Amino acid sequence: MGVKIQLNTNTVDFELGEVEVTATYTLETIKLVMANKEKVQEDLKQIQIALSDVENVSEETIDNAIQSYLLGAEEAFKPIFGEGSFTKVYESCHDIVATAEAFSDAMDYLNDKIEKETAQKKKDKQKKLAKYKK
Repeated sequence: MGVKIQLNTNTVDFELGEVEVTATYTLETIKLVMANKEKVQEDLKQIQIALSDVENVSEETIDNAIQSYLLGAEEAFKPIFGEGSFTKVYESCHDIVATAEAFSDAMDYLNDKIEKETAQKKKDKQKKLAKYKK
């Protein structure tokens, strides 16, 4: 048997409204979600535009737009927050904008966390290399 090295998983627990979700993140999943985040935000803008003209839009059209958005957002955030997490948070508050903003804030937090961790690892590696050069 060889040397056993423990793999560290990167997880952060969030409380979004009344729902706890655990984000399991890697650089790859952050990039994937951040790429999808722009599309999700654009979809949300379209819903807000439709809702601003509520008098001329049918309830069915609004419901369809929200369902479509929920499916897209659920798919976008699934790699990090897990299956069904977006829908659970939405169902706890029934506010699509608040739910989207909460997940967006969580993603921004994770993105900042990865940037800081990456910078720290780079500094640590440089210190280690400097030690060997002496």
